[in-house]
Amino acid sequence: MERRCSPFSLAGLPLFLILTACQLQNFVAGFAVGEHPSHGVDRRVPALFVFGDSTVDPGNNNYWLTPLKGNFPPYGLSFPDHIATGRFSDGRLATDFMGIACLSSPSSYLGIKELTGVSFAFAGSGYDPMTAHNIGVVSVLQQLDYMREYLVRVENAVGKARAAEIMEDSIFTVSAGTNDFVITYNLIPFRKQTFTPEEYQQFILDQLRAFLKGLYALGARRFAFAGLPPMGCLPLVMTTNLGDAFIRRCIDSMNMVAISYNSKLQNMLNEMKGKELQDSKIAYVDIYTDTLDIIKHPNKYGFEVTNRGCCGTGLLELSFFCNHASPLCHDVSSYVFWDSIHPTQRTYSFIFNTSLEPALRPLLCSPFSLANAPLLFLLTLCQHHKLVSSFVVGNHGSYGEQRPVPAIFVFGDSTVDPGNNNYLPTPVKGNFPPYGFSFPDHIATGRLSDGKLATDFIASYLGIKELVPPYLDPALDERELLTGVSFAFAGSGYDPLTAGNIGVASVLQQLDYMKDCLARMEKLVGKARAAKIIEDSIFTVSAGTNDFVITYHLLPFRKKTFTPEGYQQFILQQLQFFLKELYELGARRIAFAGLPPLGCLPVVMTTDFGDAFIRRCIDSMNMAAASYNSKLRDMLNEMKEEELKDAKLAYLDIYTPTLDIVENPNKYGFEVTNRGCCGTGLLEMGILCNHKTPICPDVSSYVFWDSVHPTQRTYSLVANSLIQGASQMEGRSFSFPHALFLLLLLLVVCELPTLVLSSGAGEQFNHSVPALFVFGDSTVDPGNNNNWPTPFKGNFPPYGASFLNQAATGRFSDGKLTTDFIASYLGIKELVPPYMNPSLEQHEMMTGVSFAFAGSGYDPVTAHTSGVVSVPQQLDYLKECVTKMENAVGKAAAAKIMEDSIFVVSAGTNDFVISYHLLPFRKQTFTPQEYQQFILDQLRVFLKGLYELGARRIVFAGLPPLGCLPVVMTTSIADAWIRQCIDSLNTEALTYNSKLQNMLNEIKANELKDARLAYADIYFPLLDAIKNPSKYSFEETKKGCCGTGLLEMSFLCNPGTPTCPDVSSYVFWDAIHPTQKIYSLVANTVIQRRETPWLSKRKVLMATSSLSVLPHVYRRSSHGVFLLLLFLWQQQLLWSSAEATQLNHSLIDQLNISIPALFVFGDSTVDPGNNNYLPTAFKGNFPPYGLSFSNHIPSGRFTDGKLATDFLVSYLGIKELVPPYLDFTLGVHDLLTGVSFASAGSGYDPLTAQSTSVLPLNQQLNYMKDCLARMESAVGKARAAKIMEESIFLVSAGTNDFVISYFLFPLRRRTFNLEQYQLFIIDQLQVFIKGLYDLGARRILFAGLPPLGCLPIEMTINFANAILRQCIDSLNLVAVSYNSKLQHMLTKVKESELKDANIVYADIYEPLLDAIKNPNEYGFKQTNVGCCGTGLLEFGLLCNPNTLVCADPSTYVFWDAIHPTQRTYSLIADALIQRVLHLIL
Repeated sequence: MERRCSPFSLAGLPLFLILTACQLQNFVAGFAVGEHPSHGVDRRVPALFVFGDSTVDPGNNNYWLTPLKGNFPPYGLSFPDHIATGRFSDGRLATDFMGIACLSSPSSYLGIKELTGVSFAFAGSGYDPMTAHNIGVVSVLQQLDYMREYLVRVENAVGKARAAEIMEDSIFTVSAGTNDFVITYNLIPFRKQTFTPEEYQQFILDQLRAFLKGLYALGARRFAFAGLPPMGCLPLVMTTNLGDAFIRRCIDSMNMVAISYNSKLQNMLNEMKGKELQDSKIAYVDIYTDTLDIIKHPNKYGFEVTNRGCCGTGLLELSFFCNHASPLCHDVSSYVFWDSIHPTQRTYSFIFNTSLEPALRPLLCSPFSLANAPLLFLLTLCQHHKLVSSFVVGNHGSYGEQRPVPAIFVFGDSTVDPGNNNYLPTPVKGNFPPYGFSFPDHIATGRLSDGKLATDFIASYLGIKELVPPYLDPALDERELLTGVSFAFAGSGYDPLTAGNIGVASVLQQLDYMKDCLARMEKLVGKARAAKIIEDSIFTVSAGTNDFVITYHLLPFRKKTFTPEGYQQFILQQLQFFLKELYELGARRIAFAGLPPLGCLPVVMTTDFGDAFIRRCIDSMNMAAASYNSKLRDMLNEMKEEELKDAKLAYLDIYTPTLDIVENPNKYGFEVTNRGCCGTGLLEMGILCNHKTPICPDVSSYVFWDSVHPTQRTYSLVANSLIQGASQMEGRSFSFPHALFLLLLLLVVCELPTLVLSSGAGEQFNHSVPALFVFGDSTVDPGNNNNWPTPFKGNFPPYGASFLNQAATGRFSDGKLTTDFIASYLGIKELVPPYMNPSLEQHEMMTGVSFAFAGSGYDPVTAHTSGVVSVPQQLDYLKECVTKMENAVGKAAAAKIMEDSIFVVSAGTNDFVISYHLLPFRKQTFTPQEYQQFILDQLRVFLKGLYELGARRIVFAGLPPLGCLPVVMTTSIADAWIRQCIDSLNTEALTYNSKLQNMLNEIKANELKDARLAYADIYFPLLDAIKNPSKYSFEETKKGCCGTGLLEMSFLCNPGTPTCPDVSSYVFWDAIHPTQKIYSLVANTVIQRRETPWLSKRKVLMATSSLSVLPHVYRRSSHGVFLLLLFLWQQQLLWSSAEATQLNHSLIDQLNISIPALFVFGDSTVDPGNNNYLPTAFKGNFPPYGLSFSNHIPSGRFTDGKLATDFLVSYLGIKELVPPYLDFTLGVHDLLTGVSFASAGSGYDPLTAQSTSVLPLNQQLNYMKDCLARMESAVGKARAAKIMEESIFLVSAGTNDFVISYFLFPLRRRTFNLEQYQLFIIDQLQVFIKGLYDLGARRILFAGLPPLGCLPIEMTINFANAILRQCIDSLNLVAVSYNSKLQHMLTKVKESELKDANIVYADIYEPLLDAIKNPNEYGFKQTNVGCCGTGLLEFGLLCNPNTLVCADPSTYVFWDAIHPTQRTYSLIADALIQRVLHLIL
């Protein structure tokens, strides 16, 4: 679970850097050894149990979903073989030395369990529940729950009496509290608002008292409580304290807090020992005194360095910031601290040996000490659970009736997939909230439920393990293989087509993983032992639902091949083959789950038209399941008796118990059975059930978690039913479909595959600037640092405050960067993505990425200091990117992309501000002038490297006015309070910029003559905004918007930091980086410079025309975007208002004569209700559709009112609305003035309409023939022909072809690559044109595709954009590419074949995209969700009378998740009237 963090007051102690608990508990005090009431002085110490935080956590965090881990190098450096165990040190902790003295070292409870003691401690924990909650670990009080669990297991193994003795004689050590004071009180504001410092100390002591009593109630009698360390002496605390960051001395105020608390703790423990817990031994462990003595007198102990850690700079590094790339000190033994918080092993050892060990040894090491637990105890605890092993079905020839069950292996679909899909490129995942809601800390493991699956309950019951892990987990311990794993994949089935549709492994393919697993097991334990494990293990298989629900009932292919009975037999044949293969691998105990009552799944009820509102089980689906289950049972019995006689095969009936729960919920304590807990419960599953989706108040009262999958409680009940009635065997699975029923919806795409760029893919980039590639530092880093082990990140609020939904992308600003504005202006993409994004798709590389890293520079020392990639090193990633491009499109196409693309480089600020002026090394080597030349030399080398890779258009940004950065003013003693720009630094920036320009001109003239090199001046635009703020509507220029604005940036500007009320009035967002508004102004200046050579001859990626160079008059305007639009308007890319008005008046005078009718063909965007009369689920003839019509009449139009064709026909003066042709009430006059033949869900591809049972385009043409015949009968052939000749024929289709038939169904992708499919659709369209022409049509208008990637439903079902709600560039590019081909084809047909026809292309892409991108200009407020329901997914029957709607549809671009509102249609119609109508006339 990702946690975000905030700084320590003004000094900014970052939460994510001190999450691992700053305590240095080294237990520097002894127990007072007294007499035991029953055993006398010599008492046995069987175990050491530890509670607390990172200083006593040996690795529990390794097994917890938190970034705070230490299980990677260089942690563990001093261990043999440098093993990183998870301890936050170079070696052992103080508790490990206690173990060496008397016991074995306590291991982590969540790792290997030990009899001689374990640690329940979690890094980042504390006594205050809020402390652990803030970072997603287990609080000290919650650690007691694990102790209770442990105690139960011991009692089961050795009996309650013996377990009580162990508890009584063991030592319980507790070390916590530092995180409470450092983080939760001083950092987070809530506790400070509630408690004074003294009250908070008492609050912590009260929590500690409750913990102690809880431990005492469990039987513990020997306690050691560590006090606080000298917190003010931690290197990290010194670093983040503004006054002591450079002086590096202990902070007295923090140490005083520790002293005060420790005194109160001692008093309380003495009081409790004397009054409440008299039969216990309670010790206070003073770690403050000896730790402080080591720090104050290091030579006395042989230390040299006390104020920084050994790892990295030692100032800030810890956890993932101290990694294998971090440099280490030469001699760790001379350092008190390992990282910026935690002591070295030598420090831990020293304090233990000098203070703790002598006091504890008499107590710990009595003659009767159990330093090594009795063998009997070990053996009994190792078998702490009942091992159920017998199958009732048949006898095993050699092993008798009862054998242990060493492992459980699982195959199947989403109901038994614990997270394998997490590691596949598929959208069908459950590794995000609210999935996992019922797990501790709500961890989303990848299970598609709120908690455990049935197989987890079975594995736990069998005593094997608590959870069955996914086989694909890269962190899977090899030993887990020996006790079983799951090979299941959500969305899988026995039919290969089922899994193939969504890109996962079929059940048969899962056998390949089993074979691989067996080979690994053989390497671990040998072939004989592995074979024995396989023979004795249980193999559970749960699949089939997806086969029947999706592959047979949803997709058309199997229905064409098989009858229902034939398909059942086909699935059983696949299952039989799987069973024999599994048997050949050595499996002998195999359980097959039958189908559940399919008709009772909420999503099935929803998508069944007759039951969508009634919400009852669908009998026909249940009957199909029952029929299949009967055949499965018979087949297993037959194989058991005839072919696999030595195997135990079991049929697991999950149909009966599940149906009983659904039909009799009160009997089981359920309340809701016909919808899921997540969201509406009607359709949500997978990415549609996400952290923004509301969930029910009581999940335990719901049978289903989402619209497909049961809740943990349901799984538990079904599992118990199988266990208790184990007439077959101990084990089961529960097969509900992972169910992609949303595939049944018209435009729902459950996966958006990567665009495969074939040999012709380069045509996508036929404009002159195909891509923008970026290098540099934080000013152009869109988020690469997110995926790099550095503390310099901006992927948490309030960064991104001006983005939609305040998404923190990793950009160090409130919104877009200059490079984003440039990329958008060039028509390439809206945002430049980071190259390091692991989910980056291939097509994104083709249009450009950023390789920039915040904190980088030309000087290698600069990047090294902040642990990132220098600008020269960023070239290595470009080389890697080029290789990927070559593999995708070929070397020639890749070279062309490189040649035509723009390369922007923005760096240097960090070099001068940090590496030269802050750090001493460069000043000792270079004068200011020499350092400038050094940087220019580095830049020259970089430029030549870029050129050699094929770059020819390269822009280098100069330095900004360095002296005007707020942080520079703050850190300058003279200007900290005056807040004036520092002239000396500005002069330095000007000097460097001048040299840079001269060097670029020289290289361009002499060395790289065929390259276009440009210098981008950012100095003067930024300085002008600072010096003349009112000119640009700024108010604040000397500090940032975030926090005080004096120092905050990166982790110091975090969710706990206040921000200014109006960011648009600030020049700077934080103490370093400009606001989005400034970046926009700088971008406009760069774009508008006439002499900029890299912008010449470019084409704007629009539907029409191109633009060469902007007029010089716009060069220095601060409103470049507006002027650009004005210029385009004047160039007739957009029509002027006067021209439009003139056109309107000239047309109105003649329209009733020249345009007798409007005939319409296409899909839902122009279907006024034809689907009302078809047997299809895709209808819109019920509320709230038609909401904006008078009387709110739902006509069948998929919107709240009129369609664009209705506005057009009204404008033409023909009629108010275009009626549907299939309306049986139509009269002759309706036919003569035009009708619509369109059918929602249709397309040019015949497969499109076939899959949705609607009218294909060729059938619509047949209806036109029928209509023409009726017209001829009414007015005669001549008059009918004249109407046909003069009427307008509008065709709007194609969206469903690409979204459904190509990207959803696999058949077309197997036959066509993307470009071939576009040409296939164009061919179908060409045939349609000729058919229409043959009927007499002469005025034909073809609408292009809309921006497909901006449909709300596409954003929802695209995993990367489901939360961010951004347009999907890849789909928009598909539309742009197709529209270009369509225009070319129409022109060709018009000029060569149909010369007397007027065939016109209607651009709907640009008007709709403009409304989405610039909503304020059109009065819209919401662009990425629809008005109906949540707006994320609803349309058709999901937008029904029970669905809530928005208050004002006119402020929404979209009515439902697919279709525009009436107001949007009106705008589209206006655009057609103004830009296209004159062409058709």
